[in-house]
Amino acid sequence: MPKKRVAVISDPHPGHRVGLTPPEWQWQLHGTNTTTQHNKWALLQQSLWKRYKTAIDQYKPYDILLHIGDGVDGKGSKSGGTEQITSDRNEQAEMGARIILEAEAPVVRMAYGTGYHTGINEDWENAIVDKVRIKDPHIDIKIGSHEWLDVNGVIFDIKHFTGATSIPHSKGTSLSKEWLWNALWAEQGLQPRADIYIRGHVHYAFQCGEPGSWYAMTCPALQGMGSKFGSRMCRGLVHFGIVVFDITETGAWIPHWDIIKIKEQETKAEKL
Repeated sequence: MPKKRVAVISDPHPGHRVGLTPPEWQWQLHGTNTTTQHNKWALLQQSLWKRYKTAIDQYKPYDILLHIGDGVDGKGSKSGGTEQITSDRNEQAEMGARIILEAEAPVVRMAYGTGYHTGINEDWENAIVDKVRIKDPHIDIKIGSHEWLDVNGVIFDIKHFTGATSIPHSKGTSLSKEWLWNALWAEQGLQPRADIYIRGHVHYAFQCGEPGSWYAMTCPALQGMGSKFGSRMCRGLVHFGIVVFDITETGAWIPHWDIIKIKEQETKAEKL
């Protein structure tokens, strides 16, 4: 078996003003004043896409792309849609498909995201799958709730949701629970015993595990900072970026973390 390269992306939230936004949907600058709210978000959209494209291009080619959910942002009902570039989920799905196609991976596996964003009564990420298939029928793309994938004998366990934490030193607790629950399910013969556990949702990058035994991670997001919920309710670090795994012929895994600082989002104190 030849070495395989696996790209992992998560939480792009296209449709939100600080979601990952392909150029066709980015806001245009209004005038030359870059401090206005509109222009601030417009410049950020440009920056996030440029950094995503640079990151995803540098590790090509890929054998597999894993998308760990929140492939659309939704209607933004909790903020009255005031943070949305567009609240049309079909258009957001077009953006989500564009993000996936940028990786040029022949095989794509997705996990459904959070219902608030991707549909309480519908699964709008299904529309992403359909649009990718239309744009490139040669891509093998599927989506599920909780999936196990065998890559050169290494079992990936992928799912969107995992519990977050409000304290920095307990980030590994939820991931360790994912490992333990899988071990118990596998003991009953009801799940494959996994090697690598990948979760999204929390928008911070973290890794834990035991060398040579198991590896668990939460993904960096592909959404920038600037949602009302995040700004007013959350306090933890937010990470932007992608992760790439090389799976060797012998079943060893080598992760490459590309965590990207968005300098446009550095906060400075107001001088009075």
